[in-house]
Amino acid sequence: MGAIRCRMRWTLIVLLAAAGCARTSRYMANRVNDLADIVTVELTLGLGADVHAKLTSLVGLALGASEQQGFMMHGRWVGTGSRSTGGVLLFGSSDVVLADVEPVWVPPTFYGADGKPIPPPYPKAGKPRSHSMQMLDIALGGSLIAGAHVGVSLMEAFDFVLGILTMDLAGDDYTPADFRPPPPPAQPPAPPT
Repeated sequence: MGAIRCRMRWTLIVLLAAAGCARTSRYMANRVNDLADIVTVELTLGLGADVHAKLTSLVGLALGASEQQGFMMHGRWVGTGSRSTGGVLLFGSSDVVLADVEPVWVPPTFYGADGKPIPPPYPKAGKPRSHSMQMLDIALGGSLIAGAHVGVSLMEAFDFVLGILTMDLAGDDYTPADFRPPPPPAQPPAPPT
């Protein structure tokens, strides 16, 4: 009974602290994006046949070759792109190009230093995933005209856990500086009189 009351108190404290707070909105956007960064999902179509696996940045296995396009969710980036895969056993690689992507979620409203809401457009996403954050990625996929590819990022999972404590291992979280309105355009000098 005491544990339930303790959980209810902490839940109430968190909800009261978060009520109406612009920082909470940014925090939630960062956590949603960090959670999305853990997963890669692709559904593609194109010529070729292959089976491939990526076991960290050091080992890539592939058999076959394919060129495909389709839906891709690479972490926070969702949209369309293309994949070229080829290889024989241990010497396999995949090259993915994201063509038309949007972030999973952008925070709804941010406030400037003056306390007034900053109007859209906001930056569309945090920084792209760095190579160091892809070191421990594990992926598996295959295609025979239609393809499916899935993966998880252990480094991004660690970034998500640290993000709960407001630490940003990947350096990809939104910051207040990302949402400051652009400066007004410079005025041309007045003509001499």
